[in-house]
Order: sequence, then structure tokens, then C-alpha cells
Amino acid sequence: MRHIVVATVVLLLGAMGPQVRTESPFAPLWFLGVLLLVAYSFGRLFENLGMPSTVGWFLAGLLVGETGLQLLLPKEFVVLNLLRDATLAWIVFHVALHFYPFSRLDKRMALSIILSTIIIVLTVSVGVWFIMELPWQVSVLIGAISALWGPFSGKPIPQRLSAVEIGGAGGLLSLLIFLLVVVYLSSIGWLAYESERYVGRFVLSMCLGGISGYVVSHFNLMPRTLKGLLSGIFGVCLLISAVFQIFNLYVLPFVISASMVVSREKSWKRRLNTLHSKVGIFPYLFYFGLIGSFLNLRHIVKPFDGVITVLGITTIAIFIFRGLWMNAVSKVEFASKVGGISPDVFSRGVLTFEILMPSGFIFFDTISIENAQMVMEFVTIDIFLFLVVYVLFIRSVQLLLRSGDASLIN
Repeated sequence: MRHIVVATVVLLLGAMGPQVRTESPFAPLWFLGVLLLVAYSFGRLFENLGMPSTVGWFLAGLLVGETGLQLLLPKEFVVLNLLRDATLAWIVFHVALHFYPFSRLDKRMALSIILSTIIIVLTVSVGVWFIMELPWQVSVLIGAISALWGPFSGKPIPQRLSAVEIGGAGGLLSLLIFLLVVVYLSSIGWLAYESERYVGRFVLSMCLGGISGYVVSHFNLMPRTLKGLLSGIFGVCLLISAVFQIFNLYVLPFVISASMVVSREKSWKRRLNTLHSKVGIFPYLFYFGLIGSFLNLRHIVKPFDGVITVLGITTIAIFIFRGLWMNAVSKVEFASKVGGISPDVFSRGVLTFEILMPSGFIFFDTISIENAQMVMEFVTIDIFLFLVVYVLFIRSVQLLLRSGDASLIN
């Protein structure tokens, strides 16, 4: 109860305090403090309920940001974009360290990931086109978005490394398919010219990341001490965030490729993992709070049956061809399962958000007006669904199963 009281008081101060009527260069810091206090209270509340604290931080961001009270507006506070990209760089660098060398991916698993991803693209595309009678270009784009994987929604603790590695391989494959779809739709004139520039910047960012990672590892440029390593990585994350916004490049692909190259050096990989373990989960919590403030559910002006139907098709396809399929063919033992299925293989909200809404670019602007609203509403609800509703549902089922097992033992 005290967490609810604290959050309520902070929200009242944020919405009705004296700073609201006063223009000040320190306004972003004030509202950022409001976000941190509310998010911390929400996070502790969800922890006490046995739920992930990241969901509490994300919901706090929704409440304070674009969707809710609009105390924290990214368009007005440039520092929010810098912090978002800096924390994204930290998280992606940490997670991508565990992709290489894909030791858990034998031929059977690799083939399963490829087939699962392609089948989801085809199933969702055909299903949306046939049932909803949407233009085939919209259907194919939604199919490519639906197939995205993403292992970035949680800290890569030892119990999750199998899911992280599999999600990383699937994420790279699904990202390639998405970019190819964008290039094709742009080549036939269905997407605006900016979409080709978007793909070009994405590929350039990934190439620069690989080159940077090679230079750092080859010339042994990392600091020797953990303190120096912490300061160096923190400074690099902020530098990347600022420079990439100036040149309209993207943090996600840059850091993925840089981290995978650096992780080939086992000694550096161990030291970097030690550093990230000492820092803890706060960067993840802070990032979820920030993207909650960026995600705008007000875009859903008319949640008509079509969007719900598309979400239903997507969810069913992912559940069958990723959840059931991967459980049937996988020899990998996941840490946590619900009914024999690992919930980690469904994690994809962060990747979807950063691919379609990176800092300084909105992918929906490349789509014609008559189709953009449909795709935007689908993506917005999809991100919310997989970051909040699905996580809460899975955790609730896990708690029920544990309580049921305990009652049987007693």
C-alpha cells in the first residue's frame, strides 16, 4: 500500500506542483525524477505481487509519458532520447555478448529457427490477406513484423542463456527478413523513399559496429581495471547516443555487431560480464520506464475489430510455430517452462519498438496515410501486449502452477 501512496503523492506533485507553471532549464530533471520515483514504487509493488519489476517500470512510463499524464514528453526533452539510446546501448551490449559462438545451435535447432520464422511470416501474411482482405503489401509487412524475435526484454542470467542465444539467432534472421521486405516494398513504390535510406542507415550502423568492435579488440583498447571499464563503457554509451542522433544512425544494430565481435575474446567477455553483473538490473528497469514514456497508446483512436483480428492471427501463429514448435524440436533445457513451453522464446517487444520507432525516425511515416494507421495501431498494441499483458499472464500461470504443486505436496 505504501508504494501506491508514494506514487500518488509524486504524481500529484508532478502534475500540480509549482514547476508546471514555470519555465526552467531544469524541468527535464524534475520530470525525470518524477518518473524514477513513480517507476520505483510501481516496480516494488509488482515485485511484492510476484511479478517482474520491469513491467511496473514500463507501466509507470506509460502513466507519466505520452499515453498518460504527459508530464514527460520526449519531443520536448531531448535529454530523454539521449538517455534512452544510452541505456539501450548498455542493454544490447550486455545481451549480445551471449550470442556468440551460438554453441547451443546445432543443425536441427538452426533449421527449426529458420523454418519457424519463415512459416510465421507466410502464415500471418496469408491469414491477414485472406481474412481481413487487406492489400497484400500491408499483409506482407505485418507478417515480417510478426516474425521478429528479440532476447532484449530481460537480463541474461545463467538460467536464460539458452533462450538468449536462440532468440539472438532468430532475431538476426527475422531482422534480415524484415529489411528485405522493406527494400522490396520500397522498390515497387509502396513505401516512401525514406524507407530505403532507413535500410541503408541500418546496414551502415551495423557495419560501423563490427568495425569498431574489431578495432577495440584487435588493438586491446579497453581499460584494464573494472572501474576504468565501467567509466569507459558508460562514456561510450553516452557518446554513441549523442553522435548517432546527430548523424541519424541507429544504436541497436551498431551495438549488436560490436558486442558480437568483442565477445570473441573470452577474457574480455568474462570481464564485461562481471562488470554488467556488478551494475545489476537498474539499466534494464530505467530503459523500460523510458520506452513506456515514448509509447503512445493514444494513437489507437479507433481499435476496430480488424486490429484485434490481426493480433489474434499473429498471437496464434507465434504460439504454434514458435512456442509449440520449438518445444517439440528443441533439445535445449530452458530454465522456466509453462506447460512445457519456455515463455522466453516469445520475448520481442523491445526489438519491435527499436526497429520501428528508433530515435529520430518513425517507420510509419514511410507508409501511405490510408495504411499507416492500421499498421501503427497493430504495432502499438503488439508491443504493449508482449511487454505487459503476455508477461503478466505467463507469470500468473507460473505462480498458479507452483501453488498447485505446493498444495499437492502438502
